[in-house]
Amino acid sequence: MVAHENLHRPRAQDAVEQGVRGAVLAGAVFAVLAAWAADTSIGLAEQGLAPRSGPRGPTLFKVMPPQETGAITENRYNDPKMWGERYHEFEVGSIG
Repeated sequence: MVAHENLHRPRAQDAVEQGVRGAVLAGAVFAVLAAWAADTSIGLAEQGLAPRSGPRGPTLFKVMPPQETGAITENRYNDPKMWGERYHEFEVGSIG
């Protein structure tokens, strides 16, 4: 027998068998994890949320002018060309 004829060549049946083994293993792991998660003897319990503590008031957020907050900045990215001739670079995401 020649050395190159002795090599194991994968067959389609080997791939199917490996896939079935992987699926059975994944199913067993999932079953164990599901049984462990359903175990309530570890002191965890489910309960609903408490009712609202009072009537709903105004929102907690408001627009504040920069002079009041002290965060005064300049928007250097407000370039009208970004939405025209320079936009094509960002049309398809990062592809290279």
